[in-house]
Amino acid sequence: MNPKIKMITDGGEVEIAPSIKVESLPRGVVPRYGITQLMRETDGRYLPVLCLLEGNIRLTVDIGKRLGVDISYQTIHRLILGGFVEGRYLAPNTCLLNLGSFWRHYQATLDPEFWTPANLARYREGCRAYAARSRLGLQKGGKNDAD
Repeated sequence: MNPKIKMITDGGEVEIAPSIKVESLPRGVVPRYGITQLMRETDGRYLPVLCLLEGNIRLTVDIGKRLGVDISYQTIHRLILGGFVEGRYLAPNTCLLNLGSFWRHYQATLDPEFWTPANLARYREGCRAYAARSRLGLQKGGKNDAD
């Protein structure tokens, strides 16, 4: 098994953001959306294998469900603004999430010591930045990728 896949499917609980815990993906459960790599089998067939490639997707209100984790749009956006996860603004109300960066952060939070005082301070800074963008009306979060 690809070691990158094993990292996110070992089961257990992950604290993805301060005080926000989610179950890691149990072995055998595949999220609805994912990036796959075609791996050649010995018999010549190709098997799509979930992998952690760099790629950007639009940050939408249903992003947690689309990624197979039950966390909110706001939490992921705060992680971006706090510098934990890579993202960029394509337009004022269109934020793109880097999937590889998100899954690296997800893996890093398996360490129970991840949320150090310094990391908590960075997350709080992301919360303040999120609140400031909200006051400016810049936190709409599209309903889906077609918005």
